[in-house]
Amino acid sequence: MKKFRDKNPKLEDFEEKLKEFQNIQNKINEIESIKQIGALNLKTESLKFGLNNWVKVWKDAFAKDLHKKAKISLSDLSDHFKGLKLKLEKPAKDIDSLGHIMSALEEIRKK
Repeated sequence: MKKFRDKNPKLEDFEEKLKEFQNIQNKINEIESIKQIGALNLKTESLKFGLNNWVKVWKDAFAKDLHKKAKISLSDLSDHFKGLKLKLEKPAKDIDSLGHIMSALEEIRKK
């Protein structure tokens, strides 16, 4: 997790990582429940169960981090739009105030 966080991941990176974990779970579930090797019969149910639990723990940790990052991002975006809304709600009394409104509209277009 630390290595992943140190890369300053975007929300898309989290999505990729979660898909990767889902692929790992799919591969684990594809493992045969009983594997016969010569005279040996290997039962893999407990191994599959344990591996799936570890993958779930990792998925939960990444999802928790994703939720934190998304919440911060959404909060920043909300604050930004509140600031723009305040600029737009000011009445245009003179050329300077009209310029501020126009710059706010331009910023909205860019976003």
